[in-house]
Amino acid sequence: MPTSPADGPAQPDVPGRPAAGQDRPAAMLSVRDVVSGYGGPPIVRGVSVQVGAGEIVTIVGPNGAGKSTLLKAIAGLLRVESGQVVLDRADITNQRTNRLARLGLGYVPQSNDVFDPLTVRENLEVGGYRVPRPQLGARIDEVTGLLPALGGLMGRRAAKLSGGERKMVAVGRALMSQPRVLLLDEPTSGLSADRSTQLLTRDIRALSESGASVLLVEQKALAALEISHWAYVLALGRVIISAPAAELLARPDLGDVFLGQITAQELGPPQGTGATPVGPPPEASQAPARGAMT
Repeated sequence: MPTSPADGPAQPDVPGRPAAGQDRPAAMLSVRDVVSGYGGPPIVRGVSVQVGAGEIVTIVGPNGAGKSTLLKAIAGLLRVESGQVVLDRADITNQRTNRLARLGLGYVPQSNDVFDPLTVRENLEVGGYRVPRPQLGARIDEVTGLLPALGGLMGRRAAKLSGGERKMVAVGRALMSQPRVLLLDEPTSGLSADRSTQLLTRDIRALSESGASVLLVEQKALAALEISHWAYVLALGRVIISAPAAELLARPDLGDVFLGQITAQELGPPQGTGATPVGPPPEASQAPARGAMT
């Protein structure tokens, strides 16, 4: 994977990607000024993000920026201390996870995302606990249509699967409840390069094309941006830039943005684009290895 736009091929066409100045789709998920953490000083400090209907939105930034913490707060796993989370005009702030699933929010964590003792089919059935029993088989067929790799794994126990297969089961289980918005936390973590590419360029795209909205946190930032409609850059718990993904990919200073080596004041939108720096400049942040950008 290239580490700068100049190193790689031309950016792929993403259906529905907004051009500069073009309006985004109606918001399916709105996160407004959210503050959250683990009981001490907040990790997420006044973050606002939006995911439009059918959009893939990626959150990138250096290690420790608060990306996974933000997803956990949206998913009801961490308390939102202030701010608001809205799903299709319904306030879901600090709602229980089972209610969030009923309302159409799905979440796939980075790890501990499948039930090891169960078969793949049983994992999917658990995810479809709200699907009427007569319709369960049809729903499983729909999910395997979106994720064809699951079709040949139905009788295998999750404990015997490879990392890529386990991740497919986790995504499939989340899809069983037909979420309107799917949160994916580092879905390629631990996967081979080939499987990571397949997951991002085929499977996650297929979810968006089926009508689901996807909010993605991903270590392979460039690859994620290439399939995304919109992007946010987080540093030290704050959004420092919000822009169409294609415009972020076109930045000559992209590597410094990812590694947290540029402040919001220095960022500034590229000439003639709609990129928007947001919030006060963060302090200096320790940069992760460049491999996190691949």
